[in-house]
Amino acid sequence: LGLWLDADDPSTITTVSGGVSEWRDKSGSGRVFSQGTANNRPTVATNVFGTKPAIRFDGSNDTLKSTADAASLLFPATCFIVANKPVSTSDGGLFTHIKSGFNAYDSAHAWVMLTNSNGAAIRVMGATSTTLFPGVGAAATLLGKFLASLRLTTNSGILKNRTAGLSNTDSAFSFSATPANDGCGVGFLSVSSGATNFDILYLAGDIAEVLIYSRALSASEESSVENYLA
Repeated sequence: LGLWLDADDPSTITTVSGGVSEWRDKSGSGRVFSQGTANNRPTVATNVFGTKPAIRFDGSNDTLKSTADAASLLFPATCFIVANKPVSTSDGGLFTHIKSGFNAYDSAHAWVMLTNSNGAAIRVMGATSTTLFPGVGAAATLLGKFLASLRLTTNSGILKNRTAGLSNTDSAFSFSATPANDGCGVGFLSVSSGATNFDILYLAGDIAEVLIYSRALSASEESSVENYLA
C-alpha cells in the first residue's frame, strides 16, 4: 500500500477556519497533502456516503498537494477512489501526478484519473495518448457516487467503474522514460509548462477515500479492497 487517504479518519485531517489544510496518508509512506492558501482549501462534508464524510472540492480553486516522491505510484500500480461527482460542470481531476517539464495531456511520463466534462464518465489521461481510456460511465446521466479502480501493468491497464459494473481495457499503456520523483495531488488535474506547474480542471465534487498500491493486484485482492470500501 503506497497511499491511503481516508476522510472517515478525523485524526488524519487538519482544518483551519473550516478549510482542510492537511490530509495525511495512512499507508505509512508519510505523504502529507496540504494547502497553504486559505481560499484554496476544500472542506469536510458530512453524511456524503450514508453517514460517511468526504473532502469536498468546490470546482473553482480547491486543491491538496503532496511534494513526496510519487514515482512508486505510477506503474505498476492499482488505484481505488471513492468519489462523488454530482454536477455536470467541467472536467474534474481526481488524482494527478505533479511533474516538472511535462504536459499531462501528451506526456509519456505519468497518468491522471479524472471525470469528464459531462460528469457521466471516469477517464485516465497520460502515457502515450491524450485519451488513454475512452472512459467508463454510469447508468445515470451523472456519475454521482462511485467506486473506481485502475490497475496498471507495464503495458496495459484496466479502468473500472465498480458501482456501475462497467470497465475498459487499454493494451497499449507504456512509458517512454522513467518518471522523475515528483509529487501528486487530489481534486484537480495538473498541467505544467517548463518548470512551472499550474492547475486546471478543478473537481466539483467529493473524495472520500483513495488507496494506491505499488503493484498490480490480483483479482481476488481487488475484490478484498472492494469489499472493504463497500
